[in-house]
Amino acid sequence: MIKQMTLGLVVGLFISMGSASANEPKQDNLMLNFLLGELAFQRNDLETAENYLAKVTEDNNIAYVLRQQFNIAYVNGDYLKALSLLNKILEDEPDNIEVLLFEAIIYAHLNDNGKAAAVMNRVAMLYTQDQPDDNGFHFLYRELKGAIAPAQFLTIYRQIAKMNDYSPDVTPLLASLLVDNGLYDEALMYLTGVIESDPNSAVNYALLMYVYALLNEPQKGLAIVKAAAEKSDNVDLKLEYAQGLINQFDYSGALQYTKGLEARYPNNARVQGQLAFLYFAYQDSEAARNHLDKMVQLKGDYVDVIYKMADFARSAGRIGDLYDVLPNVNVIDVQVVRLLSEADMALKKKSYATFLAIFDELRTKFPDRAEYLYNQQLEMLEASFDYQLLLPYAEILDVVTNYEVFTYSYYKAIAYEGMQKPAQMQAVLKAWLNKYPDDPLALNGYGYMLLENAKTAAQEKKAMGYLQKAIALAPDEPAIMDSLGWAYFKAKDYVKARQYIVPAFHRLKEPDVISHYIALLIEEQSIDQARALFEQLQALLPTHPETLALLKQYPEVLQ
Repeated sequence: MIKQMTLGLVVGLFISMGSASANEPKQDNLMLNFLLGELAFQRNDLETAENYLAKVTEDNNIAYVLRQQFNIAYVNGDYLKALSLLNKILEDEPDNIEVLLFEAIIYAHLNDNGKAAAVMNRVAMLYTQDQPDDNGFHFLYRELKGAIAPAQFLTIYRQIAKMNDYSPDVTPLLASLLVDNGLYDEALMYLTGVIESDPNSAVNYALLMYVYALLNEPQKGLAIVKAAAEKSDNVDLKLEYAQGLINQFDYSGALQYTKGLEARYPNNARVQGQLAFLYFAYQDSEAARNHLDKMVQLKGDYVDVIYKMADFARSAGRIGDLYDVLPNVNVIDVQVVRLLSEADMALKKKSYATFLAIFDELRTKFPDRAEYLYNQQLEMLEASFDYQLLLPYAEILDVVTNYEVFTYSYYKAIAYEGMQKPAQMQAVLKAWLNKYPDDPLALNGYGYMLLENAKTAAQEKKAMGYLQKAIALAPDEPAIMDSLGWAYFKAKDYVKARQYIVPAFHRLKEPDVISHYIALLIEEQSIDQARALFEQLQALLPTHPETLALLKQYPEVLQ
């Protein structure tokens, strides 16, 4: 929330304070108080900052200064004062959506759910007026999901849904919040009703498939969407079915289906984008590039497709392959992905100076994406097994963030594990857990690393203890489900392994989760299903360590 001071801002505020004449002592005092308050704010001396800024706004409603006072009150947990400052801003800017969102958050903090609902409903209406092609209630969800606890958000939103008579615009978000709170059956009830009133909404079918996946019945959701797509002429709905196939790791089925759509809708940009992604997944860069170029010509949202490709490439260790696929357009997001692909190619050639120089260039050009870029850099180093470079980078970032971000401790541990230094690996993770003993992701990371390095039954039991604590804290986290399921698998308790690995697979299609599910199917003697899934994995990720490990573990079944 802190804003940088600039000369233009100072001049603008000076004028807004009425300081046209530098000889008026009262106005000089206003400007001085503002500057002293701003300087105190920048050095995080909040008490001093508030004292000076309060003198500025005593007789003046200056929006920027009021915002700084709000920041201070909010950080200090003084929600009543924060609310009064927001109300002052709203006197001059009654339709300011950003301010209204904060007002809703404050009412939630004060447990005034009725007022929070009224403000949020107003925000949705204002947003829809400004962005008629978007859904104002979806905007609320995007903006407030992390700011209000899921249970309270649901309580507030039930009131909003009632205010709007459970209309097709408002109800899908109610279903999303029910899902966030684990109320899957109630979510299905509302979704079924809204789909009956609006049978061509692709978004609603996407959520329906997701709910069925959470209920471990993905094929049921997929069948419903397939039937709806066959009856409809809505291309977006048909593409949602194709995406459902992808979500179930049926890439070959998705490619065949989407090629059929292209025959019927050759000039649909989204169809071309889906084909571009699928051909990229199958390592056909030329076909992927051709379809992406068509999407650009048809003025489709190609940036979303490029990021979807980049997401897949990250998981597959193929970021460098994007270079030959990207269109020749001068768009910032495309520039970022192109430079990332160049960095990945340099790393694979062991051109470390080039790799580091590219990331320096990226951070210089796009300073607002520094955290994203650091994480990309660490992921590339991990995927390339360059642990000697991964360790110092993770160490630097750990220091920069004052050891407050688990990601960097995790990468340090990965580096030590790769360098075969288990004592240092355990020390890093234990240090974090000593500070944050109830961090479920840290417990999972530590437990899984202990499990993978266990040499005795006692060590496996110790690992299991950490994983069981992690799942108790975050029972719906798929990465933790997979880890605990794999621990039971290693203990040859396949019944319990299924309880965790299957739901993890339905929620998260990462290579290690897919690999664990295939191994479980083999041990359960579901050989045909295991082979079919492995064929997909091998076609998409032929050289991935998880693919090769499965072949080594079960050569007689999979070769």
